[in-house]
Amino acid sequence: MKKDMTQVAIFGMGYVGCVTAACLVRDGHSVIGVDANAAKVAAVSRGEPPMFEGGLEELMKEGVRLGRLRATMDAATAVRESTAAIICVGTPTGPDESPDLRALEKCCAQIGAALRTRKGPYSVMIRSTVPPGTCEDLVSYTLSANSRRAVRSTSGDILVLSVPEFLREGTAIADYDDPPFCVIGGPTPPPEHAQALVRSLFGAFEDRTHWVSYRTAELLKNCCNAWHAVKVVFANEVGSLCQAVGIDGIELMRVFCEDRKLNISSAYMRPGLPFGGSCLPKDLRALLNLGRRYGVGVPQLGGTLRSNGLHIERTIGYIEALGRKKVGLEGLAFKTGTDDIRESPMVEIAERLLGRGYDLRIYDPLVQDSLARHPRPDLAHLGKLLMARPDRFLKHSEVLVRSRSSTELLARARKLGVEPTIVDLGRPPYRIMLELPKRPEVQRDSTRDVSSAVA
Repeated sequence: MKKDMTQVAIFGMGYVGCVTAACLVRDGHSVIGVDANAAKVAAVSRGEPPMFEGGLEELMKEGVRLGRLRATMDAATAVRESTAAIICVGTPTGPDESPDLRALEKCCAQIGAALRTRKGPYSVMIRSTVPPGTCEDLVSYTLSANSRRAVRSTSGDILVLSVPEFLREGTAIADYDDPPFCVIGGPTPPPEHAQALVRSLFGAFEDRTHWVSYRTAELLKNCCNAWHAVKVVFANEVGSLCQAVGIDGIELMRVFCEDRKLNISSAYMRPGLPFGGSCLPKDLRALLNLGRRYGVGVPQLGGTLRSNGLHIERTIGYIEALGRKKVGLEGLAFKTGTDDIRESPMVEIAERLLGRGYDLRIYDPLVQDSLARHPRPDLAHLGKLLMARPDRFLKHSEVLVRSRSSTELLARARKLGVEPTIVDLGRPPYRIMLELPKRPEVQRDSTRDVSSAVA
């Protein structure tokens, strides 16, 4: 695909900034690097990266030779001579363990000030790793306040996009050329000029480009890195248990990774129900017991059970927030298509709702039939709440808690004309019934009008 060449200013000539700059100039774009460090600017201007990354220096030197790569400390000049800026400054951990965004805010202030006198549209892409809400709040406010221009998606104004990177040190150029996906956070639906810019810079990845909300793009990068960390700790905890019992942990994990259906796959990677059933809780406890017997600490595995319990408590909180007492649970077994209620999270939810005084009814034909054939005295109180007739169940339910994939009950409710409040545990419940949490307040000069800061 032939790209339209773009003049880009890259703020921050660190690892991400240099790799991004080198790959863009290799692809035919023109890049002005911006950094506050004079020695770094001088080195980049000579085509010398401030760190080692295989193949990076060759790309940078070729970019300088072709006149496509240069660096400056003058932010205003860089903005004046470009049509888009990519911010790659560091966001290190601050004293309270939140990302320190001061360098990002300073960049946005510099870009905004330069845009006061620069006419025409301009795009600002945030590549730095930032917490959700940064583009909508800090970035948009700072650009608007310093440029005295609107930050919105319409042509002729300042466009803000979140474009997180997924580069690993040591393989950064290969990762740039073959990313798992290209994620663009911005206004939805994306305006045509935003799509054109992304096609120009990252058009080679159009088949794997995902346009999402600002906050999704921002949080996705954190979640990806957290998942990588979780995998490292899991492998090390398993390896420690293997060593304690005389097993080759490398061999075990090699076979473990051969399972691409469940172990290394998208299976289970969907927010929704807590886990339960006859296997997962039992086998987790078995590993914890093994660790105690051999004196091997496995806090991640132990935390998994605790986290599952917290998710059940959050679910109860979602229901309580509605303030209605007549609740119907669709499903008592631990998942769809079974009558197995062993360690079912739905049983736990039912018990807690009963304990808190809710008028509860349950609809699960498979479980009802199973309990009729094989009575369980310990669940007799829940058996009495099972209803065989869906119409009566729906008419009772002011709140319908769904844990099944079938939509038959919802169709039946529409036919009956009843409209219970739905809590769908197949999705994060707060998306269904509660407002999204408010953004943290951004402390700013209250005398300045920032009504145009966000589209």
